[in-house]
Amino acid sequence: MTFKSWTIVLGLVFGALGASAQNYTVTQLPFAMASSAGVPVTNMIDDAVYGPFPIGFDFCFYGNVYTEFYIGSNGWVSFSPGQPGSWQVGATIPSASASYCKNCIMAPFEDWYPSLNSSTNVYYETRGVSPCRQLVVTFLDIGLFQCTSSIGTFQVILYETTNLIDNHLLSKPTCTSWQGGNSIHGLHNITGTVAAVVNNRNAVSFSTNQETWRFTPQGFCEGSIDTIKVLTADTARQDYPVLEALCYDKNFSLKLNTAVFCNTVDSNGTDFRLYDNFGRLVQIEKVSYSCVDNYTDSLHFQITSPFIYEEEYKLVQRIGYDGNTIGNCLSFRNPFDTVLVLVKECYKYNDPLIMTNVSVIDNELINVSWKYPDTLDTDFFERYVVSVNDSLGGSNWFALGEITNVNDTSFTIKNYDPSYERRDWRVNLKLYYYELGPPSDSVTHMKLGNPDGVLFNGMRGSARIEWNPYLVWPNPVYRVYESFATDTLWQLIATTSDTFYVHEKQRMPKSYLLKVEASNATDERISASNYLLYTQEQREVEIINVSTPNGDGVNDELYIKGLDFYPNSKVSLFNRWGQKVFESADYKNDWSPAALEGGTYFCIVEVIDKARIEGPVEIVK
Repeated sequence: MTFKSWTIVLGLVFGALGASAQNYTVTQLPFAMASSAGVPVTNMIDDAVYGPFPIGFDFCFYGNVYTEFYIGSNGWVSFSPGQPGSWQVGATIPSASASYCKNCIMAPFEDWYPSLNSSTNVYYETRGVSPCRQLVVTFLDIGLFQCTSSIGTFQVILYETTNLIDNHLLSKPTCTSWQGGNSIHGLHNITGTVAAVVNNRNAVSFSTNQETWRFTPQGFCEGSIDTIKVLTADTARQDYPVLEALCYDKNFSLKLNTAVFCNTVDSNGTDFRLYDNFGRLVQIEKVSYSCVDNYTDSLHFQITSPFIYEEEYKLVQRIGYDGNTIGNCLSFRNPFDTVLVLVKECYKYNDPLIMTNVSVIDNELINVSWKYPDTLDTDFFERYVVSVNDSLGGSNWFALGEITNVNDTSFTIKNYDPSYERRDWRVNLKLYYYELGPPSDSVTHMKLGNPDGVLFNGMRGSARIEWNPYLVWPNPVYRVYESFATDTLWQLIATTSDTFYVHEKQRMPKSYLLKVEASNATDERISASNYLLYTQEQREVEIINVSTPNGDGVNDELYIKGLDFYPNSKVSLFNRWGQKVFESADYKNDWSPAALEGGTYFCIVEVIDKARIEGPVEIVK
């Protein structure tokens, strides 16, 4: 297979510096604190201000550019001299109160006690190379005034070029016994008229661990390098530029209009995310490039699996595992620049297979069958996978077998346990270049049952059998069959559209089988259920020759033993003069001779398929 690489041109857009009364956006990021090494601020005392210290680069804060900063022992960093060392946190910001620092980062501002455990608890350091340097200021293991066992560690990072501010809070306790534990977490401008505060942290008590907050300037302090902006000559597409790629290809390339720093490009591809049209992540295996003087103007992508869908994939620029966004010193003004990767010439089959039958054959075999649509290109066929659920409507599917011949559309397996309840079956199709496709329409094999529990014990009369509906085709017709267990010569005994049948059992003392078959209206397809075994037992019939109809509940009725097993049996009773005094065509041991005189009577019982039974009955009063 031939792979092609496509290119697209991208460019960098530059912002401008300028004063503004606009504020910062406040965003929480995944916690990622930098190391705390650097220049120590030694012998820092309570409620004091130290500095100035060099930032190491030009930094813009609320529209003004600074090269120096100051550190307050109560947890703030400022860019102006003469700030108060006050510990009072009684009102919210913005505030013109002289007790509040201005032009500062409150990270957070509270009555901290830096020299509690050591003479050195605050460090600062300028790291990196231009134009991507950082100033890191760390407050390390400092206590709270009057709560000296409550220890906090937090950090402020200033970013060159982008003028972003990150604030990492490894641990931030609270001391409610001092000023109610009040603390302020945010930014304050030089006049005390504008503030950007973390939600619910403006002169309130709070505690937290392992948080990172980012303050991003809006409309000012934009710096000289912005996020990579995508430029395209395709003016018809206004939302995103388009990069074309071919199906079954794993490679594509981007040509950058302006070169970027090689050391900001992660070769593992983590600076980008590639999503399909359903928002699912496509794994980028690597990004390769050639460097000249630490610059590159081309990025070559390789994904772990080839493109397999003809759709628009989104290649989104994100922050990589190296902590950088490509070429722009961690700028987050536009972190989600996007290129559409338009994949063409894909095979579009993604339809489920069509189930046609699941049959249980004589309780020994289960046969599953299906068909594939005409839209399937069999050149892409790899295999079928047949699965069964652990229960009807359950969620645990078990693969039972695979078939590698596209025209073999049935699967047979031994029914190891006929007592199993009915189950769902399905088949998946695996194509070359594709993951396992969608499952077929799930089909349930029929399961025959006897809910009243009397079908097996030989009782007289009728018994109800039930089965689950067969949903392979609409409006199925069900046919109920019966046979002797010894010859399996099935006889049709009922046709119904219901999923139950009231069965009038045989009277002959033998074992029988019942089964149900489902078919469509024209009998083109048939699915057979498992079969159900029941035994019609032989019972002797005996006339009980004494009846005492005195209402004591014992021998009050004329009782014929064993008659319950023989429906439609006729019983007649005669007096000693041969006169008939009682008759029933279907006697059920439910008549009392209380109205008759005491004495000897003669009883005749006529049972179908048995010889007539005669005998005396003594009625005792």
